[in-house]
Amino acid sequence: MIDLLTPIVGRIFAKVMNSTYCALDATSMPVLDVDHPLGLRTGTLWLLQGERVYSYFMYAESGHAHHLEKRRQGLQACERDVRRLSNEQLRRASWRRPRRL
Repeated sequence: MIDLLTPIVGRIFAKVMNSTYCALDATSMPVLDVDHPLGLRTGTLWLLQGERVYSYFMYAESGHAHHLEKRRQGLQACERDVRRLSNEQLRRASWRRPRRL
């Protein structure tokens, strides 16, 4: 099931990265880790928001920018997968744009 969402998530990420306005936020959070002596370590939840319409969340081991760069490089592979989908499949899988207040 998750494989069906991968091209859609890739398309959302592409929309965010191609936006004229993009906001970024990295928030640290505790993550359970059985290998750590205390059982917890710190991870980062990234929010990338494009034009206040598209939101993309990703988890990374830290708040360093190289995690974003690695994800951006993976974008090209996702774009190829999205092109394989027909327009009808994308229409059925996508959701409506939120209303502006």
